[in-house]
Amino acid sequence: MANLTKGSAAIVLNSPSWTNSIERAWLQGAFITAIAYGIEFILYTMTSFSLWKSWSPLNRRRNLIFIFYTSLIFTLSTLYIAGLFEFLQESFIDGNIAPLESRLITSKLPLAITLANNTMIVKGWLCDIINIWRSIVIYWGCRIPSWLVNLVPSLLYLATIGLGILSLCTDLPIIALVLTRTSLVPLVYFVISLSLNILITTLLALRLLVCRTRIAQVLGRAHGAQYTNLAAMIVESAAIHSFVAILVIITISIDNATIPGQVCLLLLPPLQDISSFLIVLRVAQGKAWSRDTCESAEKLSTLRFTAESVTVEQPDSTST
Repeated sequence: MANLTKGSAAIVLNSPSWTNSIERAWLQGAFITAIAYGIEFILYTMTSFSLWKSWSPLNRRRNLIFIFYTSLIFTLSTLYIAGLFEFLQESFIDGNIAPLESRLITSKLPLAITLANNTMIVKGWLCDIINIWRSIVIYWGCRIPSWLVNLVPSLLYLATIGLGILSLCTDLPIIALVLTRTSLVPLVYFVISLSLNILITTLLALRLLVCRTRIAQVLGRAHGAQYTNLAAMIVESAAIHSFVAILVIITISIDNATIPGQVCLLLLPPLQDISSFLIVLRVAQGKAWSRDTCESAEKLSTLRFTAESVTVEQPDSTST
């Protein structure tokens, strides 16, 4: 079965036009990914500074966890970028690696691409968990229990961990498996991981829209602007990463050798890191949604409903 799989992959990959298109896409994607890494470095610095600035005995434990969390993600992101560019250097400059089609179907992959692949999977686990945590917090106090809303995302997250571990044991990197579609487990992991992020973004966006409407109806649009403006909703829902994930799914499903699809695929890991850093930065600055914010929105909605009921039931004094 393994020989048949590799043989079918070779048929797809031996096309010169396919190889040239993918190599161009990877080269362009690597430079755009480097720009995203620079943005990530700036956000990491800003987040660390904000966490130290807001240091107090009350939030010392929380800030320590966030500093360790962001530092771990940034370290893994650095390893991902290093592995990606080392692979490109060996491929395009040194010329010490076999042609692209041979690299993708052989089990003897260079250390650089293996490093980038493994760090991408581990970073995905770390970034997904903060999105689930934000969903639990934002749905706190909702009429539907928070655990029930986040049951499916939590199960999907556990599935990504299991499939990610199996993917680490495979012979090919995820990017090659997405291109060739020759192995089921890593491909399923990739699809479930993107689906999890899109689902979490949808849940968060719906909840924030509902709370925004309730706050605006009771207090006016000027109140709670730091929680309900468009930028806050984009950050809180990790919409940036999910938008690019949708582009990857659409472009690769149409043509897995398309340059925009491959560029977005390489860009996904740093964008996921950026989304996580933006969330932590808002938490450090005290602008993020908390349990108190969500409970206040629910109470405001209840008070408005009660006030309207009293107004309707109150007799009109002019009629007597």
